[in-house]
Amino acid sequence: MAATRLEGLTAVVTGSSSGIGRGIALALAAAGARLVVCADLKEGHVALSTSAATVKTSLSHGAEMVSRALVTSKDNNDESVDTPTHELIHARYGKERAIFVRCDISREKSDAADGIFSIENAIQEAVSRTGRLDVSVSVSVLFRATSANQIQRLVNNAGAGILDIPLHEMTAAQWNQCFGVDSAGTFIATKFAVTQFLQQDEDEYGFRGNIINVSSIAGSAGLPGCSAYCAAKSAIIGFTRSVAIEYAERRIRCNAIKPGYIMTPLLHKIIETTDDVTWLEKASPFNRLGQPKDIGQAAVWLASGRESGYVTGIDLSVDGGFLAR
Repeated sequence: MAATRLEGLTAVVTGSSSGIGRGIALALAAAGARLVVCADLKEGHVALSTSAATVKTSLSHGAEMVSRALVTSKDNNDESVDTPTHELIHARYGKERAIFVRCDISREKSDAADGIFSIENAIQEAVSRTGRLDVSVSVSVLFRATSANQIQRLVNNAGAGILDIPLHEMTAAQWNQCFGVDSAGTFIATKFAVTQFLQQDEDEYGFRGNIINVSSIAGSAGLPGCSAYCAAKSAIIGFTRSVAIEYAERRIRCNAIKPGYIMTPLLHKIIETTDDVTWLEKASPFNRLGQPKDIGQAAVWLASGRESGYVTGIDLSVDGGFLAR
């Protein structure tokens, strides 16, 4: 990836402690952008274990896909797997290229009591350091965790059951939890990004700013036991299209990315606690799981006014062909 594709741009990335958000932040940094990396974690990172031996699977093609994905994750991250995202960017590109802000995407205002900022504060930090904000990437992290053990509990408890619960057993609280982070969080992040963009002059490509919202294939494909999650991700797609049309004349672009099955810490932990992973055989006709860097590379393209300046209002599927089946 050319280190100059996004040179001089400033980007805020939420949910960047691990998984897809981390992959996007690292890709943007590799392309030359300056980053404000945000997560609702004190240490700013949740590591992904890459031990294939810990995965309990049946002897199936799906199990082979898991093993291959774990090896690929280890190869991609090498010694950096336990390093917080902003520190990894510091080591690779210099300390001036990234700062970390502890931020809750679902908050409109900061709370001094717990030291967690709102996305508005993260944007203000970006502007104070570089003079403007060019790209806002919203990755809503529905299940917050600060360790693998907490991810394990999230997989098993009622809250994480949003990913595997029949509609007739779901409570309104579970439904609202999903929408409160996914859809509302994306709304809040986009609202404050647009507010900042409207105060800025156009860049060399004629844009005031660029928004990238991360949805999911679940926003376009019905998945059993995931009614709230699918609805929330679909809402992000509709929201993205509306924002794109509403602000096109004001020179703001807005697009969404729909990741497929990506080897993130949450998916890894779900696989660890599942005896049968044959369902993964339908993840992609490429017969592999995606990696966070796959989403990151798509985000780099959408972030570039030179490369994707005539693109707005789309939901870009990065799913290894899942939705084409």
